Amino acid sequence: MNQRKPLSLVYAIVLIDIVAGSIMWPVWPQFVKSYAHPELLLALGTAIFIGIQLFTAPLLGRLSDIHGRKPIFIVSAIGTFLANLLLLPRNAFAYFSNRGADGLTNGVYSAVRSAITDISEEGDLMKNMGLEGTVVSLGFVLGPLVASGVLLLFGVLPEEATKVLVATGIGISLLNIVLSSILPETIARRTLRKRGELRQQVYQSINIAENWNRMQTIAQKQDGLLRIVILQLCLTFSLGYYNYLITYISLGSLQLTPRQISYFFAYFGIIFLVISYIFYSYLIQRVQPERFLRITAALGIITHISYAFIGQSIWALYV
Repeated sequence: MNQRKPLSLVYAIVLIDIVAGSIMWPVWPQFVKSYAHPELLLALGTAIFIGIQLFTAPLLGRLSDIHGRKPIFIVSAIGTFLANLLLLPRNAFAYFSNRGADGLTNGVYSAVRSAITDISEEGDLMKNMGLEGTVVSLGFVLGPLVASGVLLLFGVLPEEATKVLVATGIGISLLNIVLSSILPETIARRTLRKRGELRQQVYQSINIAENWNRMQTIAQKQDGLLRIVILQLCLTFSLGYYNYLITYISLGSLQLTPRQISYFFAYFGIIFLVISYIFYSYLIQRVQPERFLRITAALGIITHISYAFIGQSIWALYV
């Protein structure tokens, strides 16, 4: 199979899916701002979104082995589209409904990685997997950039920003249904379903003790793997900070509008793209893997500390 076209479609689907989700960041607080402790509601919504994927990711991955990758891509795209439609009423029920519904189909990334494995030649697999990670990061940057561009280009009033960005997200997710429909099937041979296998895989995915024991067994053969996993776990925990960050700059003393939040993330995204380009194009080839991990961890700490100074700068600009 010529891998160029299917791979490009897979990357495009991933990029659009991330953009459709991250374009909503500036307006999430608008759904819960009238309730007490909106930061807790936003964090709970994120927990629901990610927690459901513990069950759906292994299930969708296994179903893609049985029925093919393409049907799972289509179902996921339709699910995201319908989940975004739930956001048309601006209230907490709409927010939680979207987080739950989107979580049901967002586990498709297990099928994404399987599709990349199907397509890739043996020597290209790691490179193609790395590109998928780059596309995901790019989507998180482009989402707020698109949001700020839409609000600026059409001169959207603050009270209309939520409606406009939700409509934009719906339109973008609709595009993914089209792309998923024209994606050629990537799996050559499908496996037969064994009774109870899907239930067992879902159980294994949420059994923390069993996963930890399996990881330790593998880590005995791969020196340094355990440290990498712990580092990744710490980075994942740190993502919870962003839920509070959006709540703080929107509902705290700064009182930033959705447009101003879009500008903030656009500014952050441009800096991220420039630093990533320099780092991955010039520095990574000159840095040993061990030092690379230390540098990455140090940059993460510096970045989080710098948010305090960025917040003070925003305060100076808008107050």
